[in-house]
Amino acid sequence: MLLGLNFVSQLPIATLSPQPLIFLKHLIDSKRLLTFVVVAESKNLATAATVLYVSRSAVSHSLKLLEEEMGCKLFERTQKSLLLTESGTNLLPQAKIILSSMDAACRSIAPPIAGSDSFGR
Repeated sequence: MLLGLNFVSQLPIATLSPQPLIFLKHLIDSKRLLTFVVVAESKNLATAATVLYVSRSAVSHSLKLLEEEMGCKLFERTQKSLLLTESGTNLLPQAKIILSSMDAACRSIAPPIAGSDSFGR
């Protein structure tokens, strides 16, 4: 018999909250989350693109997909910058924790490759 999503209710994390595990509805890509954090901190798509070594359109597309996945707007776009919405402001500290935890988990199972940085280049 294949494991379905019912196995999640048996995980220790499921007992931490009386609420259903909402992350199952919002399976967020870590690259999109990283893009969100870099854009939130730089408030500029071009700067974020430079930091992430991707095109400006790739950054914009990644944000659009993340907003669709989350079901809310994360940024208010102005002519000069991007400002976090209330949802974006709420997500930012959590996104940093998630990315930091993911990085720590990866580092705990394998040492970093010589010459690489946290982006894995």
